[in-house]
Amino acid sequence: MNVIASSLTFFKKDQRWIPSIFFGMFGIIFAVNGLMIYIALNSWTGVTEDNYNKGLKYNQVLAADQTQQALGWQNQLELSSSNSVLTASLRVDDRQGQPVAAEIVAVNFVRPTNDGYDFSDELTAQGAGVFTGQWAMPLAGKWEMRVRITRGQDRYVLVRRVFVEPGAAPNS
Repeated sequence: MNVIASSLTFFKKDQRWIPSIFFGMFGIIFAVNGLMIYIALNSWTGVTEDNYNKGLKYNQVLAADQTQQALGWQNQLELSSSNSVLTASLRVDDRQGQPVAAEIVAVNFVRPTNDGYDFSDELTAQGAGVFTGQWAMPLAGKWEMRVRITRGQDRYVLVRRVFVEPGAAPNS
């Protein structure tokens, strides 16, 4: 009985730290998991709105794409960025190589990774099918540029991924 009592005393005195290591490891795991859950719930969800209706209208999107291809318009988009300023020059010609006299050339900038920074503007006609614009971008990095060209009933959509070089934007 004396040997058993001394063994229990040895365990109680010198090795009390072993259970605390197990509790400490599980505590760290729970803390890291809690941090990941917090970040996941408070960051961008990745969910877009109205997906169901967009899916139902997919045949309309395909028809619009065929109509756009039938126009035969050709475009030349030149982009440059410096110090968070994006400059665009767009030339649009019809099937015969003649400049397209568009009524509206609207551009939407969409930030794929951050909500709240998207904005819209129009390109300025310079004549002979050339349209230009310049924007101080709110964030550097990748953007999606969606250009919608309208001439009467004709619509032409151009989508490009652009990279805006970081730097100090003017007036900031």
